[in-house]
Amino acid sequence: AMHGLGFTLLICMGMTGAYVMNGVRSDGSMTQDMMLFLDLHSFFGVLIWLFLFGHVFMVIYHLIVGHTRILDIFEGVRIPWK
Repeated sequence: AMHGLGFTLLICMGMTGAYVMNGVRSDGSMTQDMMLFLDLHSFFGVLIWLFLFGHVFMVIYHLIVGHTRILDIFEGVRIPWK
């Protein structure tokens, strides 16, 4: 479910970015709805960074607590602490 949320965030950010990119006037001005979509685009960007950092910190947390099963994703790689 969490990865589906990440994909949804990426799709929303891409759609809002495309909408804004295609709607900017030749003089660089934007309408009010473009400004709203630009703000939404920035908001989705922040959520994606939080999502990414959340994943990294959860891996670190699991390693600190002693859950080494998370390292099974590196089965073929020799890791000294495994």
